[in-house]
Amino acid sequence: MRKMILFFVIIICVTACAIKKQNVFTNSDCSKYSYILDSLTYIEFPDEYDYYVEGNLLPKKENSIFKNIEKSDKGIIPCLIEKLKDTTQTNIRYADSYNYTHSDVALFLLGYKEVANCPTYTLFGEEFKKGKSFHFDQEIMTVFFLQDKATSYNNRLRLYNRIKKWYLKNYKMKK
Repeated sequence: MRKMILFFVIIICVTACAIKKQNVFTNSDCSKYSYILDSLTYIEFPDEYDYYVEGNLLPKKENSIFKNIEKSDKGIIPCLIEKLKDTTQTNIRYADSYNYTHSDVALFLLGYKEVANCPTYTLFGEEFKKGKSFHFDQEIMTVFFLQDKATSYNNRLRLYNRIKKWYLKNYKMKK
């Protein structure tokens, strides 16, 4: 009987630990970052080319959206990971082929060392068995845009789960 009780106590403790790790995502208060996350449509990356938005070249300026993300506390990272499921189109056009989505922008942001330093290119390559034969943007187009909508969204969910797993395994939460 004692062994049975001990067994159940251990199971409950292990389950509670696993739930606590998952709660980083379910209990994230992304509303305090909404002014930043809702502005992803207009972000300019510090090391990218000029962007055309709605046919007009955006002049390079102080990149306030990126700077706000960079200055945010690390609580924004789970919110950016959650954005990987957001297929809302931005006004940022890639090679006259498609518009980036909030998911694409979040993916790029997670790779910056100033934000999360997530190995997005490596995780993407491992998940979709892509080599380094194309530019990252071209691989994203192949996986997320050249498929039917259901397949493209399922691919986004695969990458979301992969990055979420990386975060839970590698990111140390400050107490």
